[in-house]
Amino acid sequence: MSITTLVSNHSRHKNREKHFLLFKKCFLTFLFLCAMTTALPESNAQGRYRLVFWNVENLFDCIDDSCSNDDVFTPHGDNHWTYQRYRDKLNNIYKTLTAMGFDDENGFNMPLAICMAEVENDKALRDLCNGTPLRRFGYSFVHFDSPDKRGIDNALLYRRDGYSPYLAQAVSVSDSANGFFSRDILLVEGTTSNGDTLIIIVNHFPSRLGGAEADSRRQHVARKLRNIMDTVEEHHPCAAIVVTGDFNASPDESVIRNVYFDTDTGLLCRRSLEKPLYKEKLRIRSYCRLPERGKAFLELKKKYKGVVYKRRITVEEDEFYDYLEGRRAFPAEGQIAREIEYFCRMYKTIRPRMYLCYDRCAYYSKEDPDFRVTFDRN
Repeated sequence: MSITTLVSNHSRHKNREKHFLLFKKCFLTFLFLCAMTTALPESNAQGRYRLVFWNVENLFDCIDDSCSNDDVFTPHGDNHWTYQRYRDKLNNIYKTLTAMGFDDENGFNMPLAICMAEVENDKALRDLCNGTPLRRFGYSFVHFDSPDKRGIDNALLYRRDGYSPYLAQAVSVSDSANGFFSRDILLVEGTTSNGDTLIIIVNHFPSRLGGAEADSRRQHVARKLRNIMDTVEEHHPCAAIVVTGDFNASPDESVIRNVYFDTDTGLLCRRSLEKPLYKEKLRIRSYCRLPERGKAFLELKKKYKGVVYKRRITVEEDEFYDYLEGRRAFPAEGQIAREIEYFCRMYKTIRPRMYLCYDRCAYYSKEDPDFRVTFDRN
């Protein structure tokens, strides 16, 4: 069985296309904000299906729920979320999904499954499936309430004539001991009308806002997802596994994690602010998120008369920290290693002073591979 998808992206600011990702064995954290696809008619493409993922962005009914933080989505709340506005949103979702059912080559056929993020409750899904013309296509849904403080959950709509779930569960990613509550991962196992086993895992990762703490939480959720996938594949080695959702990360981004070092008096920083003829700084840079550690680049950067010189070696991050604490010898050899070791001995109280993490998109010139432009964010 193969999964074929067409994706169009709808955001509150503009429309743009994103790629939809099928996971069979590997795990990648991709961002899908409001992405959608449609289904090929099974009569024309046996064993091939198209799926939809859409972050519907706060699909709340207009009724106040005392158990969730939904006050802003009520008629008297900040968003003035009236019944008419709620109905308009449902109808717009229905119209968009219906438009995705048209296929120039194979006629009209609605999506086999529609994965959603940011749905408030069962009522919103019932109103969508049964209270709009979407009811003509025979959709049912899978939904569980999660402990997310905003009161939003993941959900799955599926066509009863094409997909039959035999197992559905919400896998918690929250950590109550540390006050972390987020959307559960939705796991649905079922069979298609052709008898194929299709397993769908719907995610909504935590935001990247919040520095190292947010980084750690996202890694926690990613490990949960990886465990789910390993378990599912062990029990269903021949099944098609689709992992989808809003991962709050773009597929073309890499993570840059920097730790800058300074003395206990901030001597290097103060010297740099004075704009001297010569200045230097030491940092360690890696391309993995906390709490992971491993190989990293230890860099001594020098600037003289406006020209920057970078001296870099590869070290095990933990080994370098052990060296600073006096628990081992310098973890590298060679000329550059000796320069960095001399730097550390000269300033004596060198310790980690600043952590800086961001996402980077890098672009290279087709004509000149040495020409590169990077964009950093978050």
